[in-house]
Amino acid sequence: MRYIVLLIFCCLLEPSIVLTSPWLPEKGKFKASSSIYITDNEASKAFKEESKVSAVMINAAIARLNQERYHYNNDPNLTAEAKANRNKMIDQAIHNLKTDQSYMRRHYPKRQYSQMLEYGVNDKYSLGFKVISVDEVNFLNKHRTYDWFQLFQKIKIYQNRKYMLSVQPSIMVYKSPGCSDDFAAEMRFLFGKVKKHKWGKTFNNIEFAHGVAGGSQVFDLNYTTALESKRGNILMFQSFNHFQPKADRIYQKTTLEQISIAKPFIIDNYGVSKKITLQAGYFYEFSISSAKLINRGLLISLWLEM
Repeated sequence: MRYIVLLIFCCLLEPSIVLTSPWLPEKGKFKASSSIYITDNEASKAFKEESKVSAVMINAAIARLNQERYHYNNDPNLTAEAKANRNKMIDQAIHNLKTDQSYMRRHYPKRQYSQMLEYGVNDKYSLGFKVISVDEVNFLNKHRTYDWFQLFQKIKIYQNRKYMLSVQPSIMVYKSPGCSDDFAAEMRFLFGKVKKHKWGKTFNNIEFAHGVAGGSQVFDLNYTTALESKRGNILMFQSFNHFQPKADRIYQKTTLEQISIAKPFIIDNYGVSKKITLQAGYFYEFSISSAKLINRGLLISLWLEM
């Protein structure tokens, strides 16, 4: 059960990879970002009702198991050993149901916060870290929080005027409610292409990642396409596809799609130039394996290059 929770947590963090890019910061410069993802009100109401129904169903299942226990304990044809073994099985089943109720069924996503900082060590390497906090709530308005920290290195493999290829190994540590700290590792391959047009330029990124979390394999296949006008305004579409073969059925195959617009601003402060970009958009996350909506809502991000 613990590993299922950790895998679900990895899935919930999926929107954070919006900031992944094959391009490194320039030597001696920083890239920083801060983002928030907010589940919209209609989705929150639907998730709240679903979690309430799930909690009621689990309570009914627990009541049936206790009734079954009563019948077994009062059956004169069963030996004391048989009753003890059956009681042990029922206790375990009830424990599993209560664990599901506590960790999975009664909570739904509310907000996600992320902060990232990346530093260009030289022309070929960069170092960075990312901190993410995920807030979930149940139909009783009780909150729980997941905290996640990632340390990564980005290595440039190839670059010319149009193309960029880089790799990004990373290690992660995260804390989930009721569980001790756990670790994950990932290798991400990033390919980017930029093409100039008379009305601006386009960016296309493709990513493939293989990771291990809680002893289970995790795979990502992501795509980003963006159109930047000559004035710097950016229209962006992104598709994030996540595969976890050993996860709960809902999270075995998921896709998150988002569309956003971004506006950059250049600020000169005492001879130091800073580029600030504000991004706003809408995201939609869906379980392919169970044909179920997982989350949807608004995103707001602030990027800083200095």
